[in-house]
Amino acid sequence: MRGLFWNVRGVGNAPTQWILNWVRKQHQLDFLAIIEPMVLLDGRFMARRLGFLDVVSNCGNQIWFFWGSDVRCQVLVDHEQLLHVQIESNKWPKPLFVTAVYAKCDTVERLALWDALRTVSVGTSPWTVGGDFNTVLSPDEHSGGSAPSGIAMSDFHDAIADCALVDAGYVGIPYTWYSRRLRQELDRVLISSCWMTVFPKMKVPHLELSRSNHRGLLVEAECTVKRKVSSFHFQHMWTTHSEFLGVVRRNWQYPTIGNGMMRLQQKLTHLKHYLKEWNKTVFGNVFDNVAAAERVVKEADEAYDQDPCDRTLVERNWCSAELVRVLAQEEAFWRQKAGIRWAKDGE
Repeated sequence: MRGLFWNVRGVGNAPTQWILNWVRKQHQLDFLAIIEPMVLLDGRFMARRLGFLDVVSNCGNQIWFFWGSDVRCQVLVDHEQLLHVQIESNKWPKPLFVTAVYAKCDTVERLALWDALRTVSVGTSPWTVGGDFNTVLSPDEHSGGSAPSGIAMSDFHDAIADCALVDAGYVGIPYTWYSRRLRQELDRVLISSCWMTVFPKMKVPHLELSRSNHRGLLVEAECTVKRKVSSFHFQHMWTTHSEFLGVVRRNWQYPTIGNGMMRLQQKLTHLKHYLKEWNKTVFGNVFDNVAAAERVVKEADEAYDQDPCDRTLVERNWCSAELVRVLAQEEAFWRQKAGIRWAKDGE
């Protein structure tokens, strides 16, 4: 079972959607909880755009919950600061309860969230709670700025204890939110003991996905990613390269024999083989490029985390921009592939 909780603004723009689509495919997500999207939800369009079956939002439009084609979802509680659902699938043995959270910034206003969690508590069932809690549990989850509120931490700790939840831990950089000089672990995943029984190998990598100052929380119950290798065909992304037309012109001058269709076939065959090699040299493997760019972003993010100065910030932003560029290439690849399927099989 795999899901993602992510506080990401600007979900209405294409680069953010490319990233979300890539994460869904890369990690084969069963659900996606988007926190604080900052745009109105066009459910049918957005679910299709991101490759999910359907989506629901909470009453304040601050939480969107998407699920995949082999998942059945039922909304149980719709609250201003949380969305509580039950999901079922043949991929796991029993129904799961998932609560996506977007907490208020004010300590007093968060009291309503803690009470709502106590109300929906299903600690004796497989239950996970994730999202942006807008507070930390301890001072060591905070770096820079003024000290965190002791009352806020105590309220949060009491709510977790009352709901019989535990922190799922994380893999990666601890801080999930940052400004230029302030870093905090505001986002986390909590789980019940029954969840641990169903998924004993549970882990939560903190993903640096760019397009947001929050890291994504990837919920993993298994770790297998299989990718189908596609056959060679003309790629529309080639036309965006400044050398493409020159490459075609030069190779079209290839000497041929015969006349008519025989010469055309020879030219096309030669051009096809050259473009295949040119693609490997200039573009490489689209998926490998994305994976490499993601690794570079992660390294730059770690460097910024260790030394949050202007130099490391500029480097991190440059790496994030490069990731968006290669994701645009992958998006063009999948858009073309989808168009071919549509032309062949219909919608």
